[in-house]
Parts: sequence; structure tokens; C-alpha cells
Amino acid sequence: MTEPTSTPARWRGLDLGTRVVAYDERDAILYALAVGARATDLDLVFEDRLRILPTFALTLAQWAPDALGALGAFDTKTALHGSQSLDVLSPMPRSGEITMSAHVGAVWDKGRAAVFEVVVESDYFVATWSLFAPGSGGFGGDRGPSGPTALAGC
Repeated sequence: MTEPTSTPARWRGLDLGTRVVAYDERDAILYALAVGARATDLDLVFEDRLRILPTFALTLAQWAPDALGALGAFDTKTALHGSQSLDVLSPMPRSGEITMSAHVGAVWDKGRAAVFEVVVESDYFVATWSLFAPGSGGFGGDRGPSGPTALAGC
């Protein structure tokens, strides 16, 4: 039995396209300061020794989850950020352009909600978002992975 195309499962595997995102040293420095780098952290805030924080990549790749929402996969007013991961493949250059491609990796049926997994790949990183979409579940799809509760045993 095949799933009807009106279900969230139809988004599984969707190519979200490729983007080239440019940034410069100023962008990386402002990001470092925004996440708590101090003026004395010269490798993060001074151009001469600049090292890019790996998590800066997530700001550059945010277009992909936004693009899926804009396509109508889920209600952007009620969807929640479920989880996020970042696999660093190599250090990012101090400035330049990064080509990224994105796709929907999986869609899971959590009953009353669906979880959409968005994967962004580049030469420097692989970023993955899980977006929790209330009201989109119940389509009979795979429930997907479940992890232990972080507060279990407390």
C-alpha cells in the first residue's frame, strides 16, 4: 500500500536545492561575540589569528529548514525546533563562499505530530535539523527513532 501524496511523508527525499552563501571575517567575529566570546579570545575576535567557531556553520545553513517551511511542508507558526546536530568535516575558511546542498532526510509520524529531518551538506560540515510539526502526524508512517529522556533518573 502506498501512502497518499497529501501526507507529510511525501516530503521525504525532497531536494531543497543548492545555495552559495558568502560570509566575511566580520560576520564570523560578530557571531563569536554573540555566543559569548570575550575580547581577550583573540583567535575568535581578531582578524590576524581568526579561527571560525564550528557552530557558525549553522547560521549559514539555516536557509534549508526555512525553505522547507516556505514550501508548505508544515505550519511555520506552530512548528518547533526539535533537535540539531553538526558534523564538522574540516575547518571553515576565515571568509569566502560555501556551497551547500540540502534535502529532507526523513519524515516520521509521531501520532499527532510529524518530525521533518532536514540535512544540509557542504565540504566543511553536515548539519541536520529535526523540526516538530504539531497537527501533521497520524498519516501511518514510520514512528522513527526515540531517545532517552534527558531528565530520566533525576
